[in-house]
Amino acid sequence: SVQSSIRLGQRTISRTHFDFPGLLLLNHYLGGFFGSQLMQNLREEKGLTYGVGSSIHSFRNDGLFLIGTDVNKENSDVAVEQIQHELRKICEGDINKNDLELARRHFVGSFQSDFANPFSVLSKIKNLELYQLPSNYYEHLLSTVDSISETELKQIGAKYFDTTQFQTAIVG
Repeated sequence: SVQSSIRLGQRTISRTHFDFPGLLLLNHYLGGFFGSQLMQNLREEKGLTYGVGSSIHSFRNDGLFLIGTDVNKENSDVAVEQIQHELRKICEGDINKNDLELARRHFVGSFQSDFANPFSVLSKIKNLELYQLPSNYYEHLLSTVDSISETELKQIGAKYFDTTQFQTAIVG
């Protein structure tokens, strides 16, 4: 194979956890949209990949935090090192204020567009029922993402982005 598929992941908190809105925002900042830190580093600066991203998959009692990319086989180690570098930066509280605000605005805008059609609205309602969330859950989520401080985000980053806790898989 000329390409390697890389995944780093770990178990994380459920959507009912107090830190979840902040974790969602940090995920967005790290790798949740095209202007994310992982995209800037691995794609724009290093030219290692066409795409890299991170995501949170919620389950009833916990969740999965996942980072993924595909790179040329000879760049696998460098890509993993750079992903870990970005995670460490967040753990150490090295969060770019302007990039964080861009991620915050993008998150809020994307979230609002999730209500653009009946199927996405039904999906949100389904999540309320499935995870037994309060009816004001999404309002609280947006309010918290909009108002959470940099200090609180640094604490959340230190708690949930510890590189020693991630499992790494490289195929190819």
